[in-house]
Amino acid sequence: MNLKTASRELEVHYQTAYKWVRSGLLPAIRVGGRYEVSEDAIDQFRATRRSLASVPTDPGLTPLDANPSREDVLEELEAMATDPVISSPSVVTFAARRGHDVVGDGCMVVIMNEDGSRVDYSALNHDSPARLAILTAALGLIGPAPVMGCNSVSQAYFFDRTVRVPHVPQDAMRIALVPELRQHLVQYPVHSLMSTPLSVAGRPVGFVAFARDSATQPYTEADEAYVVRFANRVGALLQIVRDTTAAWRVRAELVDELRAKMVE
Repeated sequence: MNLKTASRELEVHYQTAYKWVRSGLLPAIRVGGRYEVSEDAIDQFRATRRSLASVPTDPGLTPLDANPSREDVLEELEAMATDPVISSPSVVTFAARRGHDVVGDGCMVVIMNEDGSRVDYSALNHDSPARLAILTAALGLIGPAPVMGCNSVSQAYFFDRTVRVPHVPQDAMRIALVPELRQHLVQYPVHSLMSTPLSVAGRPVGFVAFARDSATQPYTEADEAYVVRFANRVGALLQIVRDTTAAWRVRAELVDELRAKMVE
């Protein structure tokens, strides 16, 4: 959709939406002389804004360390388990931020719906607003669900396995992109990809993906081993969210039953 339509979807003035795009808060792709915003970018933006209030500011380090070690981040994820307002959007947003900090360059966390037909929650983090926009498209958030392209990071979810592509063939990447986006790949290439599934109760529910800008720093086996540990922590948090949500649902049902009996 164009930016004017996106501003109506977000119920803000066009200039506000334009500022969000220019600042990188709202991922968009420039096609010719206009900006195009995908529906998933709108959903991602809304989920991120909803979750900001519940993103923990003290998950083990106060305030969040600007340069954490990889082990520090694992400890932060473990500490989030004690947060009483933990939610799927807050987990996704925090994981994308910290994954970017310690693995880089771009980190995307995606949670699918129950049947895997579309994205429920997603967050993408990168230092560059321009690369943030192109990665949102290149990593599969143009349509309602991640696309299955050549070496697509979404294979981690669909096939429940870790995928590491140290050197991404640029020709293959261009083929995987829609024609309107291929021009951007020349300016903002993706040289290395890595992705691993997020699992809850032994079943993949999404994936964590990483993209690297430099051809001289491909992802390594050590990176892959860490990312698997990282994803295990995130999956454990998502399990807690689901268990807590289910417990509150049962509580609500019991309260309703009790009220009904008191009325009889």
